[in-house]
Amino acid sequence: MHKEKKSAVLKVTAFALTAVLCCSTAALIVAAAVNHVPQERVEGNRASTVMPVVAGAGSSAEVLTPQIVTGGGTEAEPYEPFIPNLKDDEPFIDMDVAYDFSTQYDYTNASLVYCNGNYSISGGAYTATAANCIYANRNAETPFPYGTLSADVMNNGSDSGLIFGLSSNVSSFWEGAGVSYYFAFVSWEGILFLGRTVNGGWASLAYTDISGFDAKETYHLQVVYRVDKIVLALDGVPMVSYRTDTPLEGTGWGIRTGAVGATISNITISNKVTLD
Repeated sequence: MHKEKKSAVLKVTAFALTAVLCCSTAALIVAAAVNHVPQERVEGNRASTVMPVVAGAGSSAEVLTPQIVTGGGTEAEPYEPFIPNLKDDEPFIDMDVAYDFSTQYDYTNASLVYCNGNYSISGGAYTATAANCIYANRNAETPFPYGTLSADVMNNGSDSGLIFGLSSNVSSFWEGAGVSYYFAFVSWEGILFLGRTVNGGWASLAYTDISGFDAKETYHLQVVYRVDKIVLALDGVPMVSYRTDTPLEGTGWGIRTGAVGATISNITISNKVTLD
């Protein structure tokens, strides 16, 4: 009995110690939790605002123009747009191995026919009476496989000018499947532009700004087309050039305007492939 009583006392004592330890641990956990409650952050002092000081401003400030220097230490030549050399003493002789420019077509009776929109025609001037107009020539007797195409263009705030390299499997069209051509034009925003549409896809090929552009002014647009080389001149000044290894194969040509009131007049065409 004495041993059993002693054993019972030891068990009670061990249980009490275990309970104390558990309570202590719980208290520590609670205390730890209390001690790690995030504290609300308060706003500190704001950074002061520093205003930049402009030095040397005013009419007396020195203007510095950076100089472009090549690797050899000399000043680079000023940039000039590339214009292919299309001048030759014999303008109607084959000047490229890949192309024969000797055939000359008679355009005396060439005519433009409806493809889209409508023009009123008077004295050789085509004035658009509808938006999105195209009149073109796809007659096999008066093709334009190469040469010079020009006209006076008043775009009236639209993309208007000349089309060439044209092929189409339908008689009425604007753009779209089965239709391909180059479009040289004076844009609505005053840019001399060369673009291309092929089966409904449009590509910008070359362009440049027209200084002092006026949508009501008439500009003389000239296209010199040598199949793989195209030059656009405005008022007699070459301004845009383009080269390609994959030229369009169409020989149709004509006019295109974008807005009512746009006018294209004095259309001339020949197989001359030089600028002079």
